[in-house]
Amino acid sequence: MPARSDSGWVLLEVLAALAVLALAMAAVAEAVSLAAAAGSASARRDAAVLAARSLLEAAGSAAEDANGSLPDGLRWRRRIQRADPVPPPLGVPPLWQVTVTVSGAGRPVVVSTLKVGE
Repeated sequence: MPARSDSGWVLLEVLAALAVLALAMAAVAEAVSLAAAAGSASARRDAAVLAARSLLEAAGSAAEDANGSLPDGLRWRRRIQRADPVPPPLGVPPLWQVTVTVSGAGRPVVVSTLKVGE
């Protein structure tokens, strides 16, 4: 049987293929990790938006400024101020601007609306 001169190349090719495969697997693992982190951040931001909207709806027209924290670690602040530049005529209720800020989920979430006072 004649001697083969390329017998060592097969092993080298297999090792090179395994090295390329290992690099590709590491890149895929990093991409999956980043996607999971982005999904978690998005869910936390959605929770902050829902909390801000709930706090805004719960604010009555005569409510005062307040702040607090939520069970999931989010912090909130509600500010209420007169929105009409001059006092309204007799019998017309005042207009109030209600602003709720929820922080703790990346950028703060700010929602605002106008409410008719009493």
